[in-house]
Amino acid sequence: MLTLDELFAHEDPWPIALEAGLSSLGEVYRPGLEDLMRQALSDPDASLRREAFSGLPGDSGALELVIEGLRDPDEWIRREAVIRLGWSATREDARDDAPEGPSTARSIAHLLIPLVKDPSPVVRSTIGQVIGRLYAGRDDQEEAVHILLGLLAEDDPQTRARAAQAIA
Repeated sequence: MLTLDELFAHEDPWPIALEAGLSSLGEVYRPGLEDLMRQALSDPDASLRREAFSGLPGDSGALELVIEGLRDPDEWIRREAVIRLGWSATREDARDDAPEGPSTARSIAHLLIPLVKDPSPVVRSTIGQVIGRLYAGRDDQEEAVHILLGLLAEDDPQTRARAAQAIA
């Protein structure tokens, strides 16, 4: 049986074996595997990057790797990064008096706002949903309203619908 290090170093003529190894990371990911994951997340094959990304934990354990996913060329990975970041901020983080940090709602929102101009409507519609969640019940909603109004003008019906839901 190959170790994960050997799996990534192995010149595999069958990428399916590497995909299977990556999909198992959801069960075994732990701190210390960041370099291994970063290598997988930079693979030219989008399907391998997706498997690696899906193996990242849903909590803040791999926050840096999830943030890197916002710049991935694959729209699925960018969308998943938006979702994971949007749901990693806790309700306590959303308070206006919460301290700034990498997982606060305000910090996460500022990471996501540039993706309002993402070329993918799937990513933009997800941004609308997440921005609405991050700013819900806050005193500084003007920025979110401005972003959501811009998304309401989109051609894509899903983007408009999610922006409208977020405003409601």
